[in-house]
Amino acid sequence: MAHDQVYVAETLAFYLKQVDGIFNRIFEIERKISYDIQRSVVDVNETSITVLKRYNRLKYISLLLFTLFAVGITYLVIIQISKIIIFRKKAELNSKKLLMAVEQSPVAIMITNTRGVTEYVNDSYVIKTGYTKKEVTGTRPYFFSNNGIYDFSEIVMATIQVGNTWSGEIETRNKAGITYWERVQISPVFNESNTISNFIIIREDITEKRQLTESLNESIENLKIITENLPVGILVVDDKQKILQINQTAAKTMGFDNIDEARHYINSNSYSQYFETMAQSHYHHVNSGLNVLTLEERLSIPINNI
Repeated sequence: MAHDQVYVAETLAFYLKQVDGIFNRIFEIERKISYDIQRSVVDVNETSITVLKRYNRLKYISLLLFTLFAVGITYLVIIQISKIIIFRKKAELNSKKLLMAVEQSPVAIMITNTRGVTEYVNDSYVIKTGYTKKEVTGTRPYFFSNNGIYDFSEIVMATIQVGNTWSGEIETRNKAGITYWERVQISPVFNESNTISNFIIIREDITEKRQLTESLNESIENLKIITENLPVGILVVDDKQKILQINQTAAKTMGFDNIDEARHYINSNSYSQYFETMAQSHYHHVNSGLNVLTLEERLSIPINNI
């Protein structure tokens, strides 16, 4: 009995000793694992710190580059906006100048749409026609209206709608019923797309000029009649030494049967072939302010032995 107890005690002591060794081994392994884990954590922390530093550095560089880019874009936008503002101010200034020039023009100016409906008239139009701007706005001018009085409206529209300019002299009436002559010029206005957007009409009062022209023509005709019936020979020569007029007496003196035959013969050759300058003199006409050249010439007509 005592022997068994001793055996059991020895066996128990042996296993306890083995257990102590095992536990010590486990503790060593546990300490090593714990050390390795702590070491790994430290490495991870150091790596994280390095990555974080790199991230922060890249973030600051990116932020700086973005800021510089944003500043550059903002600067360019400000410059472009400034140019646009300056361009618009210049355009507005030019538009104002143009509008003032049109408003203060001594000739009547109208602007219509592509259908010929009046959108604008200047002050000269109001003064010359007697119609107010309100009265004519939204109406069609007589040269656009086929009302049976003027039969050229279709010709006018056909001309200007293809981009050409039409002009002509027309006798018309103002609001008071007074007739007058005007030179009308109608031109198309093209937009940025090169299509017709409006028509501009310039109406110049030429009544006085026309009357002067008619009076001058009448005077010339009367002078021609007087010249042709004078008992002395008269030749009218221009500055290029071309015979413009010969009266009947001069034609007979030169040996021709009529005026046309004499003019044709002399103009078929140079002036110097028939006229030889014998003497000349100059003087200043005080009343007219003209310098007058007087020539004494000899006329020869070989065909008629004159």
